[in-house]
Amino acid sequence: RWAAESWPVCICLLVVGEAALTSAIIWRRAYTEIDWSTYMEQVSRVLDDGERDYGAIRGEQGPLVYPAGFVWLYGALRRATGGVVAAAQPIFATMLVADTL
Repeated sequence: RWAAESWPVCICLLVVGEAALTSAIIWRRAYTEIDWSTYMEQVSRVLDDGERDYGAIRGEQGPLVYPAGFVWLYGALRRATGGVVAAAQPIFATMLVADTL
């Protein structure tokens, strides 16, 4: 039987476990390229080329289907990582673990 005082311990174990599992996955599999290049192409069309027509913003996987905030968020990721997906993985891992909290 769990007492109410045990919940903080459970939460800490969950966060530490998720961080360890996420780190192990990143270590084992250096990166996963799931639409990253398309996102970077779409960001480039908006931020580098100045395109604002959603119908004209495309990448190798297809058209931009996310809201404009997506472009600005991935633009910041591109700036922080140089557009290298492996460099972005620790950022995504941190966001994943922070979301657990």
